[in-house]
Amino acid sequence: MKVTRIIIFLFLGLAIASLSSSCIKESEPIDVSGTWAIDTSSVGFIIDINPDHKSEEPEIKAFFMANKQAIRKQLKTLSLITITYPDRVSCTFSPGGTANGTYTEVANGIFALSGIPVFETALSGMSDGRALEIYYSKEIMMSYLTRIIPIDEAEYYQEALSEFTGIGGYRK
Repeated sequence: MKVTRIIIFLFLGLAIASLSSSCIKESEPIDVSGTWAIDTSSVGFIIDINPDHKSEEPEIKAFFMANKQAIRKQLKTLSLITITYPDRVSCTFSPGGTANGTYTEVANGIFALSGIPVFETALSGMSDGRALEIYYSKEIMMSYLTRIIPIDEAEYYQEALSEFTGIGGYRK
């Protein structure tokens, strides 16, 4: 299931990249190497409610609106990403700590970051060379949620949400 979500994100990214490139001209390689700093204005999350819980939608949305800043704060803890070709990534967390992993380019500007001990699953991402986005899976977002609310409450949201995706925006 986790691998399927990553593949779906990467496929969607590839489709978007394909649509945005010209049919006549081959696109230039996108360079994502270097250090990327969090762009706090480009951090957010998306939720989708399971059909079985649609009657509870107002309460669920109210909960996420009330906790929006606390969830965004969790997403901002990954403050710096340093990508070194051919395949290394270093993640710096705020208030402290660094974790290393592997960078894998899937297509031009579309990549996965894996083997980072802090995260349960690989992170997928996209970049145009000027901005970089990291996509956090539902599993990672649920682990962030358990830092904010008790585990039994988080279990309810695990069931109530069909999608819970985080997005972190970064700039060089």
